[in-house]
Order: sequence, then structure tokens, then C-alpha cells
Amino acid sequence: MQGMDAPEPADASIFIWTGGTLLDRVKELIEFMVGAVVDDPEAVHVDSEEHEMSTLYRVTVAPGNIGQALGKEGRVANAVRIIAKASAMKEKRKVYVEVEGRPGVAPGE
Repeated sequence: MQGMDAPEPADASIFIWTGGTLLDRVKELIEFMVGAVVDDPEAVHVDSEEHEMSTLYRVTVAPGNIGQALGKEGRVANAVRIIAKASAMKEKRKVYVEVEGRPGVAPGE
């Protein structure tokens, strides 16, 4: 409609690249996406293991947030994998993303 402004989203945070290599930015992107869907985004941590032709990103979340990070039937985790793989195509590398709960960390800690 004319003259009506679009409402502001409740959380207007945006993802800003901080620099580094493309694979560092993929890591940041994964952390941002997973943090956006869990109750405790501060507990989201992404480690990367680089191999000759591939990179493994291991995502850990608070144990109470594992269901949110995986999503119904793994849909959230699969979406994160698809975006990560597409982002790394410039480097012609295979990308693997694993999601796991962090043992010993209660939600909100």
C-alpha cells in the first residue's frame, strides 16, 4: 500500500563480514545462522578442521538447544550445510557441517 512503511523486524541485527579468508567467513556465517535459531546464541561455537580438499565445521551448542540447531527432521542443519557448501564453492572445497550439544553446559550458562 502506498504511504505505509514496512514494519521493522523484532531483531534487526544483520550479519557483517569481519574479514579474513573465505573459509573464515564461512565459519562466521555458520555461527551467525545457528545463533539466530537457538535460545542461547552465546553458547554457539564453531571449530574448523581443514583437510587437503575439504573443511569440516563442528558446531557445538548448549545441550538444551540441540533440537533447535538441528530443526524438525534436520531441516535447519541441512539448510546451514547447503549455505556453507554454496559459500565455499569459490574455493572448490568440500564442506561438511556437524552439529552437536556441548556436554556439561546447561542452557543459559
